[in-house]
Amino acid sequence: LSEVPLVAEDYSREVALKKWTNYTDTINELLPENLPPINAQSEVFMDSYRMAVIVESTVSSYLFANGLILLVILFFMGNLLLTLMVMASLILILMCFGGLILFVFQIQFGPVESLGVSIFV
Repeated sequence: LSEVPLVAEDYSREVALKKWTNYTDTINELLPENLPPINAQSEVFMDSYRMAVIVESTVSSYLFANGLILLVILFFMGNLLLTLMVMASLILILMCFGGLILFVFQIQFGPVESLGVSIFV
């Protein structure tokens, strides 16, 4: 006999949050006007939301920093080809750094790692 897992392998916090949010939205549409809306609250959902916000803010700060660096290098050097080569090398360095941390060391991306990546950029 084989064991059947309690949770499907493709089921994650994000999927659970989305399903519960859809469910509460459906219930809120059916509620009378005089009743307050319902919502799903859980530590798991908060962790999922925090992780999404951390990743989103890290990506936006990275894009802002790269754009600013691009403009500064272009302004001071005045050479578009040199600017593009510097930007490509910075992006490749960050990709190697991210691959080393996330895939080789298998460190979960959290607030501390987000701060480290921001400082590294």
